[in-house]
Amino acid sequence: MKTNKIMMMAMLFISVGLFAQSKKDKKVIAAADAVKSNLVEKDAGIQKFIDDSKAYVIFPKVGKGGFIVGAASGNGVVYQNGQMIGMADVKKTGHRPSGWWKDF
Repeated sequence: MKTNKIMMMAMLFISVGLFAQSKKDKKVIAAADAVKSNLVEKDAGIQKFIDDSKAYVIFPKVGKGGFIVGAASGNGVVYQNGQMIGMADVKKTGHRPSGWWKDF
């Protein structure tokens, strides 16, 4: 009986940890929802793509820039069967001849 209580408490802490989101994550989620709404509003065909997809990621903003060595990065939201299942990030580095930064 005592083992069951310990297991239940462990499962509770694990499940709470899985769904904990930072302020940064909440901002990215809100931005991804806004991007998704804008896409569907501008092109209704996107909704069929979203509905038929097993999974997809929305990166609301990806920035790139650098000085001699360039980099790009962004954060996004992963959806599976229409439900948010987690967060994603993208990062890339490379060589660039001059200083620059650009958001997409």
